[in-house]
Amino acid sequence: MLAATARTHGSNPMPLLAAVGLALAGFFVAVGVTNLLGYGKDMHLLRVIALALPLFLGGVVAFGPRRSVAMRVGVLFVAVLCSAAAWVFTPCELKGMSLAQAATQADNIKAQSANAPTLDNVARAEEVAVPPALTASFPSLAARLQPSVDAWANAAAERVVEQYQSVRPDNANSVTEISSKAYLLTKYMPQTRETVATAERAFSDRSARFWANELNSVASGNFGAFLAWIARCNAVTAILPNADILAKAEVDWVDHSVNTAIERYEHLRKFMPARARDELVTTAKEIQVISKASADRVPFQAARQKLFDTALARTRAEVWAFIESGAYDRAFGVARTHAVEWSAEASILGPEATQNLSDMREGCRYLAAMAEKIGELPDAAPPPRTKP
Repeated sequence: MLAATARTHGSNPMPLLAAVGLALAGFFVAVGVTNLLGYGKDMHLLRVIALALPLFLGGVVAFGPRRSVAMRVGVLFVAVLCSAAAWVFTPCELKGMSLAQAATQADNIKAQSANAPTLDNVARAEEVAVPPALTASFPSLAARLQPSVDAWANAAAERVVEQYQSVRPDNANSVTEISSKAYLLTKYMPQTRETVATAERAFSDRSARFWANELNSVASGNFGAFLAWIARCNAVTAILPNADILAKAEVDWVDHSVNTAIERYEHLRKFMPARARDELVTTAKEIQVISKASADRVPFQAARQKLFDTALARTRAEVWAFIESGAYDRAFGVARTHAVEWSAEASILGPEATQNLSDMREGCRYLAAMAEKIGELPDAAPPPRTKP
């Protein structure tokens, strides 16, 4: 094209040089004006070519010989318009973003970031954040937006912090709402993650202490109230309370409930032994209900082992009393009943507990069988003596 243009104009290179100069001048003017308008000075090969080509061709025509002033002005005017439109609307790459699209996004972001954030519009962080596509295509434009976006993000993070500091841990709806909005804020504005995470940790500790105090007010052995406490506590799982604090509170409550059950057993066994045994069995079953399944540990193991060992020791003492009086069948009956009632708990506590139950039951079974075989099964108590 350049060779053909040169031949058309003979040996006079001025029209060609003027066209090149016009294209260069148009390029620098376009970049400067775009920068002054606040849209950066990003340059892309496709857009530069689209800008320069109309100016160059228009210059070749306008600066050719024997052109009237009106024609020169008209051609240059059309060339400038086409060049400006190409600069604004040509994508930065195939299927990419144009300056017009980038400017529209930038204006929207400026308008959104100008509004002070509240808890209600914190969730609109996506509309304020600089999109990755804009940063990749027009980095200088994105860099100009970033300070105002960062200021908005910091203010939004402070709103979230204030809400976490004031919300009651038992207000499940409010906690869930704050958590969901904080998630959206940190998703689209990573610069807020540390601030929000610190607020969440502080709320987590405060929430855990709140629920631990709530559990402390539940009477020992009131497992129904314990389950109700768990349901209320689990309703605030959007932000999980400090697991260590809650786990310790639960263990302490179960330990205290086991001690209370043992105290009641010791009080009842002298007057109502059957009811006393039921006290321990019922407590063990209640703990099974509140325990969460775990593959690597036994929930509340220490308390459950203490309850199991106490029940086993008391039953052994009762069995031994029957054996000493010769009531082997009754000893076997007590041992068998105990084994049935505690077999589920023993299977959870492990093979040693299961073996202890089996040994006591089978030992009593053997004594009862031998006594029956030799026909020496005495009465449970000796007959009264007669006076001489």
